Amino acid sequence: MSSSHNDPSTQNFNRVNPPIQDALGDIAVQEGTQQVSSNDAEEVSLKFTDFEEKMLKKLTSSLALSVKVVVESAISYVYFYTKNRELKVDQLPEYPQTLGSSTFKLALAAETTHKLNELEMTQKLSECAVTGIRLLHNKLIEKVSAEA
Repeated sequence: MSSSHNDPSTQNFNRVNPPIQDALGDIAVQEGTQQVSSNDAEEVSLKFTDFEEKMLKKLTSSLALSVKVVVESAISYVYFYTKNRELKVDQLPEYPQTLGSSTFKLALAAETTHKLNELEMTQKLSECAVTGIRLLHNKLIEKVSAEA
């Protein structure tokens, strides 16, 4: 008494929205939303020391990413790092006590702004970005250099 609708070989795997297409669609919508948001985003200023600028340059060249992407990734990493450890950003040893004088301007994506709001760092944007750059530099550049 076999039923053909229970036989895996007869099931229709060409559903309307397979999981991979759903995921790709979600990514495309997210990217489109971020592009629209970044076009409407207010430009912000970040302050770096010369040493922090060098760290940022090493990260951008080693990862082959733009400064904007690395800065947004640094902020996202701070968000991830502090949430997993249940810490505040200013409790991290990488948190800067003073800011540099070199100014860099960029427009942040809506997702990055949201993370800054959740971290309560919208008024300390430079501090958050510098903390993330220091964390990423320590993990990606210094550890690799020490292993070599």
